[in-house]
Amino acid sequence: MRKILIVEDEIGIRETISEILNCQNYETKTAVNGLDALEILKTWTPNLILSDINMPVMDGYSFFEETRKIEHLPLIPFVFLTAKAGEDEMRNSLTFGVDDFITKPFKTDFLIEIIEAKIKKFKAITNSSIVSLLYNQHLEKEILTSNTANLNQSTVIADTNDKEKEDDSQVLKKKEQQINVESKRLLQKATLLEQIKQNK
Repeated sequence: MRKILIVEDEIGIRETISEILNCQNYETKTAVNGLDALEILKTWTPNLILSDINMPVMDGYSFFEETRKIEHLPLIPFVFLTAKAGEDEMRNSLTFGVDDFITKPFKTDFLIEIIEAKIKKFKAITNSSIVSLLYNQHLEKEILTSNTANLNQSTVIADTNDKEKEDDSQVLKKKEQQINVESKRLLQKATLLEQIKQNK
């Protein structure tokens, strides 16, 4: 299920947007300001962030800047909600680096249209990253091939150094350590892939 984080200090607007998106089969979480939203993002990764600009404690601009510092968030679409419809505000929002903005009050169809478009673009970028870096089949093959190769190397070393048993023991120990390090590295990649797949 597609996931949206809604950051809005006005309870009426916040709950209305959440209800609209729930009816469109989106999973939503809500926050009253940027600081509250950052706490949510520690354990939950959305497919899009919808944030008001003028909020207490941490406003939209500060919140946006903080999300760019978190490793897995910079690619996630970020859309501003704003009551200001002036050209300067629009220009500032886009120049700041956000993906789009929605002026309040807004029509439901327009809200859904913007969200759908941004998530579609995000999926295209994510799929491209998977193909080039962590495509599932290639990753599984890499794990199998890497571990098999390392184990075979250990066997060869043991067979060809029977005359130097003490050296064999040290070499095998080092090789075992290398295998463990390699396995941890591949496990991290597999975990990252799974997180990306879950957010599709």
